[in-house]
Amino acid sequence: MPPKVALVVDNSLSMKGKQSRNNYPIAFAEAITRICLATQSDVKVWFTHPIQVTKEIFTVAGATDLRLPLAKAITSMPDAVIIISDGYENQSSGTVGAILNTKAVKNSGIHFYQINPVAATEAKGATRTLADGIKLISMADVKQFPLALLMSQMKDNPDLLTSHLDNVYRALRVNDIRQAKAIARFKNSISYQP
Repeated sequence: MPPKVALVVDNSLSMKGKQSRNNYPIAFAEAITRICLATQSDVKVWFTHPIQVTKEIFTVAGATDLRLPLAKAITSMPDAVIIISDGYENQSSGTVGAILNTKAVKNSGIHFYQINPVAATEAKGATRTLADGIKLISMADVKQFPLALLMSQMKDNPDLLTSHLDNVYRALRVNDIRQAKAIARFKNSISYQP
């Protein structure tokens, strides 16, 4: 995680999910939020609807309007903003894309990610993104979070894992499967690099 992170959590009604996976998306959003809060990073959280992150299970209510929490998150001057949302905005007076396309935000140096907690099969084969230019991380399982973030970073900086993968390759060449598996766990091997 970068040193300073802003989380924007969509807790609108659509985050309740379909009947077959009732409350899965909001439970996923809560799990990711609590994981981020447990890191050494300075993490601040904003919601689309009022909630106290320390006192209750995340609840859902109302429409999806990410503009106000996103604006507050950006003004906190984080290194990265992570938006946890299913991508279904329903506000006609402005969108996440409109905010991210402003000159001030483009020049801010802030990295933007969207974690979509709705499996691609639920989204009819395509995971919904909030805006062009945002790094979309779609996951069906909370255990995928560290690797998904890493893969997202690799898209921008393929050299990020070069030395790490070289070590895995060397272990495999000498048939040391145990060592290759140990290296491949990624534990404490990757640091945040914007």
